[in-house]
Amino acid sequence: MTADIVVKNVDVPMLRRQRDDLLFALEDIKEIASFTGDFGEMKFREKQVDSLNGIVNLLDAMLDNAEGF
Repeated sequence: MTADIVVKNVDVPMLRRQRDDLLFALEDIKEIASFTGDFGEMKFREKQVDSLNGIVNLLDAMLDNAEGF
């Protein structure tokens, strides 16, 4: 299912900071996963990162729209 979503009164600078924070956290997760030595744990973390990258893409689209790109 897909839908158009309208969110009013978004604090665009705050949304950008939150997106940047999420990207920073994702890098930390990738780094931590590489140190575990547990292949199963590493694969689990990779799936989490892939899923959260989808949210980053959504935030990027929202920011592009809000900033007129």
